Amino acid sequence: MTNNTTDSLIGHTFGGCRLIKKIGEGGMGIVYLAHHLALNKNVAIKVLPPSFAQEEERVKRFIREARSAAQLEHSNIVQIYNIAKHEDFYFIVMQYIDGESFATKIKNNGKINLLEAIRIIRDVSSALGVAHKKGIIHRDIKPENIMVNQSGEVKLMDFGLARSLDVASSLSRTGEILGTPFYLSPEQAQGLKVDARADIYALGVTLYHMLSGKRPFEGDTTVSIILKHINEKPPPLRQITPEIPETVSSIVHKMLEKDPDKRYQSTDELIDDITSAYNKISAEDSNARTITALTVPQKPVKKLINWKIVVGAGIVAMIIMIGISNIKKKKQPPPPPQKEQVAQPLKNNLIRRCEQTYKHLVDKEYEKIKPYIYTKHIQLKEGMIISLLKILKRKHEFHELRGNKITDIKIGDINYHKPSKEIPLPYAEVQTHLSLYNTKSPPTLKDAYLIIPQTHIWVLDEGEWYLYIPLKKEDKDKEESIRDSDNK
Repeated sequence: MTNNTTDSLIGHTFGGCRLIKKIGEGGMGIVYLAHHLALNKNVAIKVLPPSFAQEEERVKRFIREARSAAQLEHSNIVQIYNIAKHEDFYFIVMQYIDGESFATKIKNNGKINLLEAIRIIRDVSSALGVAHKKGIIHRDIKPENIMVNQSGEVKLMDFGLARSLDVASSLSRTGEILGTPFYLSPEQAQGLKVDARADIYALGVTLYHMLSGKRPFEGDTTVSIILKHINEKPPPLRQITPEIPETVSSIVHKMLEKDPDKRYQSTDELIDDITSAYNKISAEDSNARTITALTVPQKPVKKLINWKIVVGAGIVAMIIMIGISNIKKKKQPPPPPQKEQVAQPLKNNLIRRCEQTYKHLVDKEYEKIKPYIYTKHIQLKEGMIISLLKILKRKHEFHELRGNKITDIKIGDINYHKPSKEIPLPYAEVQTHLSLYNTKSPPTLKDAYLIIPQTHIWVLDEGEWYLYIPLKKEDKDKEESIRDSDNK
């Protein structure tokens, strides 16, 4: 694609998203910052150039990238929203990460702080574990594909070379070499059959690079680098960076074993050792944050629906927003809230109550939602709750008659905040992923789903979490007036 062609796309609308600017480019396409008009939020769109779209195999890989990532839901994986075709362009709509890659951080800083690097690898291992349990391997782990947002959250992206192990495919078969040479596992470099342990090797190369500022194998040509991965041992990490603890060095070199059977056999094993090493090191640093093993299993996301039914499905999402959270009613956003530290038992309690509430909603058990709604607003009387639930029930069923069905609501990122002027209780912003299915879509789309992100607010009151319905300004004024009169 030429620059003129690239520039000509700015301002165009792809699948309801207006392209704003180009933010990246790789072998699988060009990435743009875009604004999703229906959701009123920024997203990233990866566009496959028309010239590449003529190549059937490249198109298959591009589509597989979205389908692979869309099967996964994890706070450390970039979320895929949609995949479609606009004129001659195939494109993927995905979560926009306002941050930078660790390739950029290494370039700017030389290397990454020890504890930060371990935390990053732990988070990526957690994300990969979800993929591996689904039979999906990434095949292109490298610092360029690991992002960190403004909140410090790690995000794994670009499943462009991902391969589902339980789907017979002519792609990525034995004999093909796919991936970035600097981070290829020996078996991948030889075009042999690979499994999840190839990702662990690539992650080991990435950790080595983060800690030392150097890749274990360099070369003037792709072939020379590949041969080193196959035949040579990496230079001892502590020889380059002597301050690295022996425990961490041992973890890295175990990840870099030539024989897959001598590496960590799963990310769970790797996470155990990483967590132990982190806690041992941080015990000597009072400012370090202790990490623990994952306690909440991540859940898969359904498949995607063609973008042509987004409008109809979006109506259902709007009803959920209006009938439950009413978040879209807010005026100008308040100043950024202060982050809150929340104990693990309270986090587990929130997740449990969210899951119970969303299950009742999907199952249309509206009355069972009532105990989970925060009802201590003066204006939010029992009658109003009943009315909201009745309206939700009617609207829900009305749109199901038109083929738009809610199939699942899954929990995504959770941000905890201290009380604010707007919300006078500790609260959490819970990102959810609403899965919608159009039962009347064409036969070719019968297995397709659309995933729409939403954010709900939950407040902590007397040790229990409740779904919070923000009041309109006039309701707040009335509530404050009533409180003032009660205090006189």
